[in-house]
Amino acid sequence: MIHLLTDIEVKKNKALIYEFLLNLDKEKYCQWHPAHKEFAVIKRTEKELGSILYFKEIVDETTVNYKWRIIELTENKLIKMKALYFYPIYLTIALESISQNKTIVHHYLEIGYSIKFLNLIIDWAVGHSLFSLKKRKSQQLHAIEEYTNLENLLN
Repeated sequence: MIHLLTDIEVKKNKALIYEFLLNLDKEKYCQWHPAHKEFAVIKRTEKELGSILYFKEIVDETTVNYKWRIIELTENKLIKMKALYFYPIYLTIALESISQNKTIVHHYLEIGYSIKFLNLIIDWAVGHSLFSLKKRKSQQLHAIEEYTNLENLLN
């Protein structure tokens, strides 16, 4: 399994960040970062858990477009999503308050299988092609840019 953790300090209250993330629409998503191209709510549930969202972005000339299901929520603290894709991809956004108006965003991507045999073969191939070291660095830089932009957007 490939683990990619990026920690970003944002000078905003974690409740504001959480609210922004759970109430995205296409306009907000596209304003958030120039790489963001499309966003849609495919299915919205009353308490958000199980909601399905579609994101499309172009990061370092690579189009990334997945439908994501929200699989775990903790109010003002955590959003975890699973890509609806043939290969396991999880995104966890954890919000850690370090002061009233300062938050550490833990942006955590998990890609691949946790089963040893599959981990060794399939994850190795994916880690050297679809999710190379260069693409991992691009994803981390993108996450940093996103939350730096979000700090300014939430003014």
